[in-house]
Amino acid sequence: MSTPYKQIIPATDWYFRHDNGPGEKVGATLYQLAAWALKEDGEIVGLVTVHGIENGHPKLVTPPPVAGDYLHKEQLTDEEKEWAKRR
Repeated sequence: MSTPYKQIIPATDWYFRHDNGPGEKVGATLYQLAAWALKEDGEIVGLVTVHGIENGHPKLVTPPPVAGDYLHKEQLTDEEKEWAKRR
């Protein structure tokens, strides 16, 4: 089984943040990154941990395909830092 990644390294204190739509309880959603991945085509992407639907085992995937930003913990607002602590 081949992987689309040439290299994977830990991503300490990094998050993927995207704005939520109108009417949502909070203004943004944060995903804590587990790792950075270098793809075969040279693109660098963040990877987050999710539990697989098929077997419930954890796996690494890219964040959802929505407009957002990779931010270091120091770039988060105070509210976002508090929310990230509770997850």
